[in-house]
Amino acid sequence: MMINELKRNIASHYCGSIAIIDDDVLIEDKEDSSLKVGEAFRSLIEKCSEDSILCHLHSFPKEATVTSEQSSSDKAIAAALAVAKKADVVILDWYLGLNDRPEYSLKLLNQLSESDSIRFILVYTGHSPNVEGRLLEIGFKKKENSIRVERPSASESEEPEIAGQVNEGDLPIFVKDNKIFLSFFDKAEMDSSTLIDKIYSMLYSSYPDLLHWAGFELSYRVKELFPKILPKLPVKVDKEIAIQALFKSIPNELSYQISNLILDEVKKSLLLAPVSILQDETLLSIISKEDNERIKNDKAGFLGEMKKAGKALFGNDETKKESAKTKTGLKPDTLLHLNAFIESYALSKSLDRLIQGVILQKEDKYYLSITPLCDLYRLATGGKISFLVGEESKIEKSAEDRYIQVSVISEDRQINLIFDAYNLFQIEASGDHVGYPKLDATELKDYKYVGCLREDIFNRVLHRVWVMRTRVGIDILEIVRVVRHEN
Repeated sequence: MMINELKRNIASHYCGSIAIIDDDVLIEDKEDSSLKVGEAFRSLIEKCSEDSILCHLHSFPKEATVTSEQSSSDKAIAAALAVAKKADVVILDWYLGLNDRPEYSLKLLNQLSESDSIRFILVYTGHSPNVEGRLLEIGFKKKENSIRVERPSASESEEPEIAGQVNEGDLPIFVKDNKIFLSFFDKAEMDSSTLIDKIYSMLYSSYPDLLHWAGFELSYRVKELFPKILPKLPVKVDKEIAIQALFKSIPNELSYQISNLILDEVKKSLLLAPVSILQDETLLSIISKEDNERIKNDKAGFLGEMKKAGKALFGNDETKKESAKTKTGLKPDTLLHLNAFIESYALSKSLDRLIQGVILQKEDKYYLSITPLCDLYRLATGGKISFLVGEESKIEKSAEDRYIQVSVISEDRQINLIFDAYNLFQIEASGDHVGYPKLDATELKDYKYVGCLREDIFNRVLHRVWVMRTRVGIDILEIVRVVRHEN
């Protein structure tokens, strides 16, 4: 199956619900004055039904109703917002509730952007020229390029397609805070078939990379898994669970334990079948024909050259670096970004307490928290908080085994850090702490939060610190491993 076919299949599963928010959803029948769903919306419902997509029509009140008092318009916006947050894709009328301006649609977009979840929004309007300017005013940014996406056909060529081919101006995409993705089109173009294609095209254009599509695929697979797992859970055990809580000395410990057990079931089930978009056949299809031929004839030699290129990419010789970029198509920044994702949590910026694996910064030094969780949770006055001390570094060969390199996602950038296994630093607790110490506590207020290592990566670091002869194998990028000279 070609990449575009896989993406469309994933999109059809991921895009399970559409909410249409419009003040013309219901129209008055001239014969009996009853309210009926407009013809355009009826055909869209039929099209969504054919594609197994749930379609919700939300009738927004017109101007005469919403402008009578402020509370009325607030209630109308709140109701539309509640619907929009539950849908995978929102289709929005630009002049919502009003005949000559987009004030309510802009207010709804602003409130949607306050959510932490990604949103895909299609706006249709008969006033396209004024849309872009108003979106820029409220913080949207226009993506420089868009991606042409053609519907796969039975006669599609077997020629491998490179993901992410860019074509200027095919589908305008506006982004806010990297989570609200919006495109608009003329109201005259609104018909059920093209509207569904526009939704898929917006997903393609917003997230062209394979990793994002793996995320889309996993999201609906997790949703499908839970109804299968729930019947397997023990029944009539509420009292037994409640009694277990009495034996726990840490508040809410049982809640975390049960959550981990259920999530572990999900993880184990997901691993039984590979993510389709990242299977070997799909990945190799984006490699050029020439490289594929070389891999078939001399895989060891090809991989050897790639390793050499990896060293050149992170080296100091700019000429060799540029040559390696041209030859392989690999880029140090993107390799570092991928490795930082493998070794640290992408959502860790929401942490507000100190746990194992958290990295703090003060001036040009970095501090990796290594104190056992049980000690951190029961930290009393005079207790010690232990850290490994490190600094920012290029990805390169470590001078000695005592030095440990990790890549970390820190806010909107990725950094490579090197820690000294023998350089320990301790902070003394100035008071008792209830639960894990808060990062704004007196002892920690002078330190800036950087990121948090994934559990298996942290365990690998910890074993290097305390038990040098114990080896913990972790799958990180081979090119980065070679450059670091890690076994």
